[in-house]
Amino acid sequence: MHTRHFGLSLIAITVLLGCGGQPAVAIAKGMDAGTTRWNAVLGTPEALRGVIQTRGNASLVAEDEGKRTRIDVSIENAVPRGRHPWVLRTGQCGAPGAELLRVTDGSVLKVDDDGKSRSDATIKRDFPTSGDYMIEILGSTENQTQIVACGNFAAPINR
Repeated sequence: MHTRHFGLSLIAITVLLGCGGQPAVAIAKGMDAGTTRWNAVLGTPEALRGVIQTRGNASLVAEDEGKRTRIDVSIENAVPRGRHPWVLRTGQCGAPGAELLRVTDGSVLKVDDDGKSRSDATIKRDFPTSGDYMIEILGSTENQTQIVACGNFAAPINR
């Protein structure tokens, strides 16, 4: 039984990290947008593995009855005392779309001595019910072209 759960977890992680080229996801009708959450698992792009190995997670959460969207981000195993801006976009890692939010000020990820950081921001944008969304963690406030971690958001599943 333990092996089965490990295998299912591995499949779930693989699906979350390798969603490029998939059709847009949609939240099933009848779901309460006020209690839904989109989740993303963040990982370092292949080109930087071995140099850094930043990982983390992010979520999109409805606020104000779905009239605003909060983005929560956390990373670990980052370079201590680093400062990382981040970007919410449409699209998927490796195939980014339109920029919805760029955080470059007080809400950047400020890494502590243990290599961990948390941040959040709220945007006046309706909570998404369909589409492809991603988050990019950028190299630094001085180097906003280098992506050190990326994650594709997965819509909630109606059960």
